Amino acid sequence: AKIVLDECLKILPDSKVPFNAYCLPIIEGYLKIGDTLSAQSVIKTLKENVYDELNYYSSLGDRYSNYLMYEKQLAFYVLDEIRRQAYYYKMNDLFAEIQEKMQQYAMALKLQLQ
Repeated sequence: AKIVLDECLKILPDSKVPFNAYCLPIIEGYLKIGDTLSAQSVIKTLKENVYDELNYYSSLGDRYSNYLMYEKQLAFYVLDEIRRQAYYYKMNDLFAEIQEKMQQYAMALKLQLQ
């Protein structure tokens, strides 16, 4: 399984196709086989991509808020999935970081967390 996961990242690195929601199964695959270092590497890049997106959406202000609702929800979904995996695989620091970031972005973007 590790060979396949590594090959996925070799063929489609973040530099060619920025990591997004489609990387979540790769992260989970690494975690399931116990390769937390590879998982954390993908998580680091993915969460930075999502933070960049959310920072951009925040910078636009209220004027475009309704136009970007799907993109905001997708970004929060990705963060929530990372948070879920962090909880399940006992990555407590990552869990706390994502939890805090989600609250900050929810306030900045005027979204309600469930």
